[in-house]
Amino acid sequence: VFIAGYDLNEATTAAAYANAASAALLRVGADPLLSARLDVNISAVHQRLGATEEALAAGLRALAVFDADPAADPSRRHRLLGNLGLIYKARKQSREAREAFNRALELVRHMSGPDHPGVATILTNLGELALDEGNLDEARTLADEAAAIRRRALPPEHLAFADGEQLFANIAEAR
Repeated sequence: VFIAGYDLNEATTAAAYANAASAALLRVGADPLLSARLDVNISAVHQRLGATEEALAAGLRALAVFDADPAADPSRRHRLLGNLGLIYKARKQSREAREAFNRALELVRHMSGPDHPGVATILTNLGELALDEGNLDEARTLADEAAAIRRRALPPEHLAFADGEQLFANIAEAR
């Protein structure tokens, strides 16, 4: 589901795989956590393809399962929360986006430490949100923090630097 929809941008194939996977889970009586993991992928695919209503519905179904068992799959939960942040941001729901991003940030820092590249990604997302809200100083602070983490954690040629550079460019343009 994820590869077809997210990596390959093939909505029809991803939808067919998602339907088949959902039917298989129903048939075998899968546990809620397995269904939630599928919903995480379905949410990410819909978000990538611009179907925010479907993305949000699948993401919130998964989050309800994860929130019922806080110890379950923190890595997938942090990715889900980041994706929900992007969905809310696309829907212009800043408060909900910030809450989701902050929850994801707390999880990745707890799981992987403060200098993990995932922390930089979430800080960049928060910076983009601050920029959307017109808070250029906050956006710059978050962009600086994300860039510092990337410099410590990644080789200079890593593609993740492009996101941060784009945020810096957008801040400069907004000034």
